[in-house]
Order: sequence, then C-alpha cells, then structure tokens
Amino acid sequence: MAKIDVGTNNNPYQVGGDQKLSDNSRHISIRCPHCNENGAFNNVLHRVLTYQKGRELALTEHSVGVYQCPNSSCRGVVLIVKNLMGLLKVLPPTRLDFDRTSIPANLLTTLSEAVACHSVEAYKATALMVRRLLEEICEREGATGPNLHQRLHDLRSKVPLSEALLDGAMELKILGNDAAHIEAKEYAAIGKEEAEIAVEVAKEILKALYQHKTLIARMQKLKSAKIP
Repeated sequence: MAKIDVGTNNNPYQVGGDQKLSDNSRHISIRCPHCNENGAFNNVLHRVLTYQKGRELALTEHSVGVYQCPNSSCRGVVLIVKNLMGLLKVLPPTRLDFDRTSIPANLLTTLSEAVACHSVEAYKATALMVRRLLEEICEREGATGPNLHQRLHDLRSKVPLSEALLDGAMELKILGNDAAHIEAKEYAAIGKEEAEIAVEVAKEILKALYQHKTLIARMQKLKSAKIP
C-alpha cells in the first residue's frame, strides 16, 4: 500500500484504499449478532478496506471487511474492523447471550434493553437497566421495603433463591442510594466488568426464579410418562 502523506490533516482516519484478501482476512470466527451462533464468517466481497488511524508519528493500520454468517438459516451480514492486534469491532455489535425461556414479558424487555446498552459500551446505562430489572422482580414477587436493598432482603423470604446470589446482588454498585442513585459516586466507577457482572447476576436470579421451575416441571412430566 502506498504511503499516505498526512501533512497537517487533522482527520484521524486516513483511507488507503481496498486490498485483496490475505489468508487471515478470508475468514473470522465470531458469535453472530443476528442468530447468536458461533461460526467462521466468510468475507463476501473478497476485499478489505484499509485505513490508518492516529497521528503522523503514531499511525496504526486498520482493515474493514464485510462478512456473512455461515448459518444457512441466518446468513446475516456484519462489518468487521481489525488491526494487527486482532478484532476491534463488530457491527451490529455482538450482544451478551441469555436464555429467554419462561422469563415474564416485562422482565425480558428490561433485560434485553440492558444487554443492548452493554453491546454499545453504554455501561452506566446497562447498570441502570439492571437496577430497574431488580425493582421489577421485587414488585412481581411482592417483596416490599423502603428501598431496593430492603426489598431484595425481603425477597429472600418469598422465593427460593441462593443466599450467596442475593448477597452478591446486594453488593452491586448499581444499588447506590435510592434517593439519588443516578448521581451516586458508585456509578462513576461502573465500567465493562461491573456492567457484565450486573447482567450475569440478573440472569442467574431470573433463571432461579422462572427457568428452574420450567425445567423441574418438564422433568416431572417425563417421570410421570414413564410410570406404567
């Protein structure tokens, strides 16, 4: 690729043109953002666009390609950005996976919004949506109290949840202060890991409350069917 004369151009994205594929650009293994299945995606245009990002003394070469899901029932198309260090971004973004089975509709909507926020790196928004989800769970299960901490504590006596799981939920930074939780200092420290842990805790609570019941019912039905 010809050297790019950046001069005094302040544009951090210096386009270099498109190139034929190298062997390591023909396929890339990711989880599909459309169908959530893992697979080796093929570059459907058989070319990549290269560009350099940064300043004159610290330019890094990037490549962009259009890839397609190998799942015959999906065939979703994604835009993939890479550099020499590896995969940088997938568009549309890949979302945290979760089992939707037996989750009540309003709770499923809130969890889906939390996962959507996480996928675009809006981690504080993710935390707020998980907090809302915990509030909705408490309301649905009849847990009461003057604040979310107390309602989660009351939830222990109403539903068969792991003590360790609820203890962990009580320690989440997303609980903050009920009167001003959005402005609480804890929210300033919420990043990718904290947001992911909050989502995982919420998933486990939903699983224990609603999905285990469905699994147990299926096992009991299978057992009954085997009785002569």
